[in-house]
Amino acid sequence: MAVCDWENRFVKNFLDYYMIKSPDVMDIKVFTEVNGLKAYAATGKIDVLLISDSFMGDDVEELGIEKIILLSEGGVSKKYADYPIIYKYQSSERIISQIMNIYADCVREDTSYCYPGRSLRIIGVYSPVRRTGKTSMALALGQLLAKDKKVLYLNMEEYSGLGRVLEGSYKGDLLDAIFYQRQKNGNMRYKLSGMTCALNGMEYICPAAYSEDLKSVSASEWLELISTIEEQTDYSILILDMGDTVEGLSSIMEKCSVIYMPQRFDFFSQGKILQFEEYMRNASKEWILDKIVKVEVPDIKGAANGEEYLRSLSSGAFAGSIRNLCMEDYCNAYV
Repeated sequence: MAVCDWENRFVKNFLDYYMIKSPDVMDIKVFTEVNGLKAYAATGKIDVLLISDSFMGDDVEELGIEKIILLSEGGVSKKYADYPIIYKYQSSERIISQIMNIYADCVREDTSYCYPGRSLRIIGVYSPVRRTGKTSMALALGQLLAKDKKVLYLNMEEYSGLGRVLEGSYKGDLLDAIFYQRQKNGNMRYKLSGMTCALNGMEYICPAAYSEDLKSVSASEWLELISTIEEQTDYSILILDMGDTVEGLSSIMEKCSVIYMPQRFDFFSQGKILQFEEYMRNASKEWILDKIVKVEVPDIKGAANGEEYLRSLSSGAFAGSIRNLCMEDYCNAYV
């Protein structure tokens, strides 16, 4: 990818953010004038170009670049109105997301990629008991681990409760990722990069908005998405916050290195856990039980609301408790 814009500060800020967000998705070259871009294009291949609309001209069109995206400060000449357009004065995160989505939608060949020598640790969080602090625990763990590792969090619940909190940064949700995967267009790593948002260093894809559509996702589709993340992205840790309506739940659990199970100790809560364990044994899946670590998630005192609440999970007494509960995964020797 090449970026060409007249403003030095914009180019520098964009490059700095890109090298944090998506350094392994595409190589990147930056230019502040067209002659440098043209000189590079004469010797190196450019798949996608983000260029200031004020620099666009016949000489750029003739470079043979696969995908040209215009960076606009307002209006664009009618001559170039058919090109994809991205507004310049927004966050680098949003610009990168739009670039990746445009590129993934327009380039159809198989661009599969792998990261040899890298292993993905998959951490499951699941409980048959309600109101255990499961999602708060999963989000806290993800943010804590993201201080040292590249972490992706996926919420697979029917009703996550996160939609309204995260809607301000919406770039598509988990069902959009599944839908794109069904099209078999390739380029999933670009699409995923364009969909992810950041929360205190941890990356996530917004949870599904419609529960009925979530129920239609097959076990094989979930496993294919997990395999894509494992094979075509550079995440070190994948956290799966799982709900009961997920098709093929045990197949997904099989992929996990560990499954944290928050619990409560009242009669019915313990009965639900015992019933879950009995089902696994009757289904000849006792080995899944060996992956399960039961934990008691503490209450959160004086918590804020909205995104402030989500960020608060990674600091203070609650974060310390989660760190202690998941010490094996928190220690770098294990992740």
